[in-house]
Amino acid sequence: MTSAETAADRRAKAEALAAAGLLEQATAAYLEALPHAPDDAELLTGFGEVVLRTGHRAAAVTLYRRALENAPDAAGMAARLAEILIEGEDLADAATVLDQAFQRSADAPALHRAAASLCSLQGDRAAARRHLRQGYGPQAVFAPSHPAGPGELELLVLVSGLHGDTPLDPLLQGSGCRVTAVVPEFLRGALPPHDLVFNAIADADLCGEGLAAATRLVSQLDSPVINPPDRVARTGRVQMAERLRGLDGVITATMAALDRDAAGRLTPSDLAGLGITPPFAVRASGLHFGRSFEKVDRLEDLPAALERMTGEDLLLMSFLETRSPDGLYRKYRLFHIGGEIFPVHLAASTGWKTHYATSAMAGNPDLRAEEARFLADWKGVLGPTAVAAAQAVCAEVGLDYFGLDVAVAATGALVLFEANAAMRLALPPEEPVFHYRRDPTLRAMAAGRALLRARATGSGAERQSPYLPDCPPGQIAP
Repeated sequence: MTSAETAADRRAKAEALAAAGLLEQATAAYLEALPHAPDDAELLTGFGEVVLRTGHRAAAVTLYRRALENAPDAAGMAARLAEILIEGEDLADAATVLDQAFQRSADAPALHRAAASLCSLQGDRAAARRHLRQGYGPQAVFAPSHPAGPGELELLVLVSGLHGDTPLDPLLQGSGCRVTAVVPEFLRGALPPHDLVFNAIADADLCGEGLAAATRLVSQLDSPVINPPDRVARTGRVQMAERLRGLDGVITATMAALDRDAAGRLTPSDLAGLGITPPFAVRASGLHFGRSFEKVDRLEDLPAALERMTGEDLLLMSFLETRSPDGLYRKYRLFHIGGEIFPVHLAASTGWKTHYATSAMAGNPDLRAEEARFLADWKGVLGPTAVAAAQAVCAEVGLDYFGLDVAVAATGALVLFEANAAMRLALPPEEPVFHYRRDPTLRAMAAGRALLRARATGSGAERQSPYLPDCPPGQIAP
């Protein structure tokens, strides 16, 4: 850097490197620029986005907090900080950030958009819908400010605005796509030209209105569509369990949807009528990552479990005992991408509610070695019956890009916990002990990016969408 360079020059250099995907160089540029403008909120948040992309969420939060200290009225920065906290499961901190920001900017759409996601995760669907209208009613199309570069695809991503979308950021980084996000429920006017549509509205239990609007929208477009919304609409948990139960070698839970009041009044005969016997599980519909998910050993324990849960719409399900002889519960994640199945991870823990972040993998080299074998030869590890069952499940689901969480029964059958498009495909933590997971994940991500290119082949100007006349939010012109 020369002494004549201004803080704006340094920031522009760092931003250009980040935009080009040169994250190491961008990090160095931000570190060089910060001493010259330590209170520059845009510099701090730009650096925050770079460190977030390299997997350092806590550092990104710190940088955004510093930025807000210097620009407390910046509603967009507060909303972005809340989004980062939400993604990191720090819901209480996100609520605090939003409460403080709303006191300064009560009508800021960006804050309402973040609040809609937070309320969705907290199980308050009515509040989520209110924030959704205030956040996306004024604007439903979010396009980047820069024009498409040479060879870039114009990708239209349909989103719900709730926390029920396919997490695409890791896949799209470095994909050669210029992404425009659209919330179909609130769309007015014209769509921008595009080569390809990716329907990222993924949770059929949570995002029914968004999927219905997306289905109406894509029916009018001449563009290729990944994960058509009418197919996603058929992937609710209860519906999937019923659809897949009849497949050879597939075991699914018996499920029933009911509201909180009905659950609280269940009698033993009611439970038997649903085909469910204790022990069973109950979870809040539309929530993931084990939130509001309880095992109930006796029916008389259900009221206490309900007290600990959020949300009014619940799922009752038979408990699938999958504990291995060594006392561990194992859950395998597979991803179906463009007709091929990829192993993503194995999580093992002593608890029945198994998630990778809370599993025993980090501290157990034997389990990591087992996971490495799974990633190298998933078919050999799962066995022929489970492999054939997984392939049958993928054919029945009929989506281009989605995940499966499964276990293997003692009989060799595939125990299917869930199959939907709301699962995340992302690079593993940077700790050296997890480096064996990196190449398998990169192969799956490369397949996802190849899917984007393949589906867009032959698209271009001739696939520009028709003009959609101005119409009320949530409606698509006939």
